[in-house]
Amino acid sequence: MRSHAAAPSLPVSPMERLKDPWTVPSGIDSPIPQVPSDSQLLRSTPLRTSGGHEAWKEHVGELQPRHSCEIAWGIPFTCDEFVAEAVRSRHPKLLSHSIPEVLRASVHRNCKLREDDLVKIRAEWLNKWLERALALRKDEDVLKSNMPNHLRHILQPKRLLVWKEILQEEGYHDLGVFDEVVKGTELTGDVPVTHSFEKVFRPAEITESQLRASAQADRLAAIHSARSSGDREVDDTVYSKTLEEVKAGWAFGPVDSSFLPADAVVSRRFGLKQSDKIRLIDDLSGSKVNLTVQTSESPKPHTTDVIASMTLELLKGEARPVLGKTFDLKSAYKQLGLAESALWASYVAVFNPNTRKGEIFQLLAVPFGATRAVYSFLRVAHSLWWIGCKCLNLMWSNFYDDFVTLAVESNAANVESTVDVLFRLLGWQYATEGAKCKPFDTSFAALGVCVNLRQFPDGYVEFSNTPKRVAELIESINSFLTKGSMSLVEGQRLRGRMQFSDGQLFGRMGRLCMRAVNNHIFSGKGCKIPAECSSAMQRFACFLNTSAPRKIRRAVSDPYLVFTDACYEPGSDSWPCGIGGILFYPTGTPLQAFSFCLNSHMMKTLGSDRKQTIIFEVELLGLVVAAKVWSNILVDSPVTFFVDNNSARDVAISGCGRSVVVNRLIEHLLIAEVASATFPWFARVPSPSNPSDAPSRGNCAELLGAGVPFVPVESVVQDILSSLGNK
Repeated sequence: MRSHAAAPSLPVSPMERLKDPWTVPSGIDSPIPQVPSDSQLLRSTPLRTSGGHEAWKEHVGELQPRHSCEIAWGIPFTCDEFVAEAVRSRHPKLLSHSIPEVLRASVHRNCKLREDDLVKIRAEWLNKWLERALALRKDEDVLKSNMPNHLRHILQPKRLLVWKEILQEEGYHDLGVFDEVVKGTELTGDVPVTHSFEKVFRPAEITESQLRASAQADRLAAIHSARSSGDREVDDTVYSKTLEEVKAGWAFGPVDSSFLPADAVVSRRFGLKQSDKIRLIDDLSGSKVNLTVQTSESPKPHTTDVIASMTLELLKGEARPVLGKTFDLKSAYKQLGLAESALWASYVAVFNPNTRKGEIFQLLAVPFGATRAVYSFLRVAHSLWWIGCKCLNLMWSNFYDDFVTLAVESNAANVESTVDVLFRLLGWQYATEGAKCKPFDTSFAALGVCVNLRQFPDGYVEFSNTPKRVAELIESINSFLTKGSMSLVEGQRLRGRMQFSDGQLFGRMGRLCMRAVNNHIFSGKGCKIPAECSSAMQRFACFLNTSAPRKIRRAVSDPYLVFTDACYEPGSDSWPCGIGGILFYPTGTPLQAFSFCLNSHMMKTLGSDRKQTIIFEVELLGLVVAAKVWSNILVDSPVTFFVDNNSARDVAISGCGRSVVVNRLIEHLLIAEVASATFPWFARVPSPSNPSDAPSRGNCAELLGAGVPFVPVESVVQDILSSLGNK
C-alpha cells in the first residue's frame, strides 16, 4: 500500500504483528480495506521523487502530493492454507528429485512397454547403427589417419563417427564432446562448458605462462622427489605398471632429462595402496598443472542417491522381481588420449626400484590425477549413459567408470546383451570376466555399497555398506585410536571415508562424529586425539556395525508433515507450560495429535528455576516428543518437521547446542531418527500459521470435533526428562 502522507501513523512498529485487525485510513492506497490480525509490518519506506522535489498530481479537483511512503505488510497464511502449501512444496530432499529426467523416462518406458517391444526396439536400433558403422569404416580410417600417432593408437578401437552421428540424430545437447575426444584432452586452461553439470565457477590460480616459466626449476624438485615409498611392493608395482603403459602405447619412456623441452612440466607419480590393489596417482597438483585449470561447471557423477532414486521410480510402477549388476569400463581413463598440445605438461617422474633412481616418462593417455582428465572423462561417460537411457531404454546410472544397471529378471539377459553390443559398437572396452564382471543378481555391490533387491516385489530395496568397507573403516579408526594421534592429512582421508560410508546409514549420528574429527584436524592443537574426538570415533565404529540398511520403500515416497508448538506462561494456574503436535498424512489430512501440560518439576528440569524463560527448551522438547511418539508411523519415510521457534529449528538442523540440556534433547532426536530410519527436513512455520498452537495450549476441541485421535505422551516426556536430570 502507498500513503499520500510522508509518515502515516501506524498501529505497530516494523517487524511487529497486529493484535487486532487494522482498518486502512483514507489517504492510503491499499488493495484491501482492512489488514487482518497477526499481519506483520515489514517496512514503511519513504519514496524519493525526481530531482529531490515533491511532485504533485490533480486528484478529485485538488492538488495532492504524489505517493510519498510505501507500507509493506506480511499477511500470514491461515493454518489450513499453510498446510496446503506445505503439501504442494513437498520434501526438498526427496529421492525422486535426484533422478535425471532422461533416466526417469527410461524407467517409465520399462514399466509400460511389453518385454517383446523393448527387445524389438533395442534390436532395431542396434542393427541400424551396426550397419551404419560398416558404411562409415573408410571415413573413420581417414579421420584417424590425420591424428597424431599416439592419439590414433589410443582411439583406434573407437567408432567415433558413429558416436557423433548418434549424438546428432538423437539430439544430445553437448556435441562438443566429440571434438574434445578427437583432438585429445588438454591438461591446462579453461574447461569447456558442457551444460551437462551444475554451474560452479572456480578460477585458475596461475596462468599457463607462469607454469611454463617455472617449469625448469620445478621439475628438478619433482625428479628428486621420485624416491622410494619405503614399501618395496608399492615401488615395484608403480614401476612395472608404468612399463606396461609404455608397452600399451599409453606412455613413452624413459626419457633423458637433458632432452626435455625448456617448458616441460614433470609431475610425481606414486602408488596409493588400497585394500586389494595399488593405484597409480599422477600428482599434477604438486606440479601446479592443475592450478592453471579454470572451470565453470562441477562434474557430478551419479552417486548412490541416483541409484536409490532409480529403484524408487521403478518400485512405483513395477512389482516383478528385479536384478542388478555393474558394468565396469577397463582402464577407463586410458581409453582417451591427450591432445598433442598438452604433451609438454604430461611428464612424470617414477622411482626405479632396481637402479634406486628416478626416471622420466611422458604420458600419452589421460592421466589419473589431472583435473581436466576428470572433466573430460565424465563428459564422455555422460554421453554414453545418455545414449543408453534415451535410445535403448536402459535403467542405469554412471559413476565414473561404473554403470550400475537394473533389469526386470525376465529381461535381464536382453539388457546384458544390449549393453555389450552398445559398448562394442562404440569401441569401449569393459570387464567381461573376473571380480568386476558379476552376473545380474538380486544382490550386488557398487561403489562400496551393497544393493539388496530381494524384497523388491514386496515394495522395498535395501542399501548398506559392504562388509569389506565396514571392516576396513573400523580397522582404520581403531588404528588411530591405538596410536592416539592423527595428522591433518590422515584426518582428511579418514573423514572422506567416513562421509561416504555415512551416506548409507540412517540418521545424523555419523555426521556428529565426523564433525568431531573435523574439529580436531583443524584445531591447530597438534596430532594428539582429544577425548571428545576419540569418543566420537568409537561411536562411529559402533554405529557402522549396528546401523540397519537404508530402505527405499514404494509406499513412502511422499513426505509426512509434523507441526509442533509450545507455550510458556508461568503466571497461568491452569496451563503454565505446554507442548502440542499434529501429524499430517502426505495429503495434508490430520492423522494424529498430542497435547500435554508440563508440571513444575518438568519445567524445573528444563531450567525454569535458573532462567527467565524456557520457551526454547520447551519448543525443542515438543519436536523431540513428536519424533519419538510417531517413530513407528514415520519409519523409512521422508518427513518435514515445522516449528515456529528459530532456535529450535536451528539446533535440530545442526545437531548440537550450547547447553547440556539442549544437547541431550538433540541426542534423543537423533536416536529417534535412527530408530525410525526417517529422512527429516526441518523448517519454520510462522506462529499464526501453526496448526499445533492450539493443542500446545490445551485447546483441542476443534481437532477432536474433526475426529483426530490424540495420543498419550506423558510417559515419553517423562523418559526424555528423566535422562536430563537436574542439569
